[in-house]
Amino acid sequence: MEFQFRVEEIGEKDKTEISEFFKNAWGSDKVVSRGKLHSYKNLEGFFVKENRKLIGIANYQIENGEMELVSLYCLIKKRGIGTALVEKVIGKAKQKNCKRLLAIVTNDNLKAMRFYQKLGFEICALHKNAVEESRKLKSKIPLTGADKILIKHEIEFELKF
Repeated sequence: MEFQFRVEEIGEKDKTEISEFFKNAWGSDKVVSRGKLHSYKNLEGFFVKENRKLIGIANYQIENGEMELVSLYCLIKKRGIGTALVEKVIGKAKQKNCKRLLAIVTNDNLKAMRFYQKLGFEICALHKNAVEESRKLKSKIPLTGADKILIKHEIEFELKF
């Protein structure tokens, strides 16, 4: 049987639930990207639920004609949820006439690097030692991540329109 789901846009009524979701999943309702501390309550985006439980979330922010995909999180992998969420974000970026969509990935997150490149994103910048600065804003960022790789750098991916 095919896995079916519906992507919905985050509304004001959903933001508290999403904030709580990230507190439980990552120990914080805040995320750091490009030297900025973001609260999930202030971010727009899309989500997927299964049996009224959040299983996928994509958050974005628009600034200076560019959209940043600030976070993408899926509890269930390899079912197309992440791709569907990013496709919705791409559609919103085009609708808002953004020049580009960017996504920041830490150097340990090899799966995310592969994922974004498969969707047509290209590496456009390496921000060396950026995570050191991010830890000043959010001290809970771990020292190591996937495959016990030291988390040090931010890699910027972009999709131009």
